[in-house]
Amino acid sequence: LRSTLLKRLESSPTALYNTLGKMIVSHQAFLEALAGGAVLAGEALREWTASDDEDLDEFLAGLDDRTAAAVDDADDYYQDALREDVESDLGLLRRLRARAGEVADGPDPKLEKLLERLGEIAAEARSVSRDGVSSGNRRKTLVFSSFADTIQTINDRTAVRIVECDDDDPLSDFRERMAPPVFGAKRGFNPETRARVISGFAPETAGGDEDRYDLLFTTDILSEGVNLQQAGRIINYDLPWNPMRVVQRHGRIDRIGSFHRRVFIDCFFPSAHLDRLLGLEKRLRRKLRLATAAVGTVQVLPGFEEGGSQVFSDIHRLRNEDSSFLEEQGGAAALSGEEYRRRLRTAVAQAAAQMNEVKALPYGSGSGFVNPRVPSSGYVFCIRVGEGDFAPPRFRFVPTDDDWRPVAGHDGRPLVKDDTLSALVAADPGEPPAGRTLSEEAYDRAFDAWEAAREHVYEEWMFLTDPKNLKPDVPKALREAAELVREHGEVLTPADRDDLLKRLNTRPGARLEKAVREIVRSEDDRPARKVAKLRDLARESGLQPARPPDPLPPVTRDDIHLVVWTAVQKPPR
Repeated sequence: LRSTLLKRLESSPTALYNTLGKMIVSHQAFLEALAGGAVLAGEALREWTASDDEDLDEFLAGLDDRTAAAVDDADDYYQDALREDVESDLGLLRRLRARAGEVADGPDPKLEKLLERLGEIAAEARSVSRDGVSSGNRRKTLVFSSFADTIQTINDRTAVRIVECDDDDPLSDFRERMAPPVFGAKRGFNPETRARVISGFAPETAGGDEDRYDLLFTTDILSEGVNLQQAGRIINYDLPWNPMRVVQRHGRIDRIGSFHRRVFIDCFFPSAHLDRLLGLEKRLRRKLRLATAAVGTVQVLPGFEEGGSQVFSDIHRLRNEDSSFLEEQGGAAALSGEEYRRRLRTAVAQAAAQMNEVKALPYGSGSGFVNPRVPSSGYVFCIRVGEGDFAPPRFRFVPTDDDWRPVAGHDGRPLVKDDTLSALVAADPGEPPAGRTLSEEAYDRAFDAWEAAREHVYEEWMFLTDPKNLKPDVPKALREAAELVREHGEVLTPADRDDLLKRLNTRPGARLEKAVREIVRSEDDRPARKVAKLRDLARESGLQPARPPDPLPPVTRDDIHLVVWTAVQKPPR
């Protein structure tokens, strides 16, 4: 929570102010539900917060099964203590929001620096280009922020300053050349409107008829999939946690076919005091080192060159619930398996002469060792489905008792865990590697565990071969809307009816789901009118049907191959 609020403060006081407001509303909604005898969490709380329902029981009755799972009976909690804690948090949030409001209403030195930079860009564009690039194209600038609140604020204030500045101020060159700010569908910004803005900003590279804009403020909705290389400048008003998002932003103008010999990237870094609390630059640089080691990157941040020393987080800190690991945001290496790939590369480099022997090992080779980090003994299996590169490897961990017999689950069948991280942690011999420990009993019973793991992979795979199992998890409100369209869709043309049914077969954001629910459950409109409203809502919001993945091809159990396995033994007591 601390990092979340600091990140929004780093972006703009307005983003922090609005986020605190949303949190206050959420806490108030939680207390309302608690007074009604329910404890709401996750999606159930988000829906109740966005709902206009006054009857809690009626609201709960309308939830689908998935969302209802996040609802508990208040009698299962210490209600007085819970209410006291939430009210205490609510008071703190209100005090923080009041202070954030004072800052948001005052002068903004960060915005002043942005306006100064835009003036410099406009002034430079007034000179003649040696490369023959027009002043307009050299003036074209994209301003990115992670937060829609920030974009709206700095866009509006910049527009006011541009209108009010003198005609001899270079900033005036952007007058009547500012594009509408671009947001995602959650703020009602549909793809058609976005396409019109893009074509007006970079018609020669994105496709368009008229060059209308030179300055565009946008969220990361435009960080992928658009060709804006007619522009040559990007300003990062804030920096996202993920450095690859910065790369994607820059890739909008640093592309083949650019009009410019050089493109210019500006980045706002947090103030020294804020960065000490936030650690944003440190996190980004560490993640960039990880990315460089894995796939290689170009220069992303000023002063950061690819290569150099490599920093890796210790995966076992995650396993041991070390909270500092999460604060450092170092999980990317662990969760991606990069730590294990590094160890494999190191081992290969140190034992190149043995590599051919390792490659020559037959499928199904196994070993064992004592791992002090596992709560129970068991087997880790690395599994391949099909031949060649048919599918990525799968990992399964089969827990056992002290006699190496697979532990039974609630259904009486052997328990099989399919969490890759848990399997990799269990199979990690550490540094330096643990010595080999494999009893005859562990070896003999590995076959029973393998059969359980293979059956688990087979059943999972075959489940995903059926297209019916790949359908999106459509909320109850949209299912009701689709049923309404099927029964009363005669007011639409057949093409519009089919299109609307496809659009309703998805899982939208909370606001859009709320809007659909209000239309469907309205008592003021006839069914045909509701259908027409649903059609208009789907079009205006840009609601798109979910795209389920392609089903997997069927396999047999003989297509499930064991690559390697290891028997992991917990230390004796």
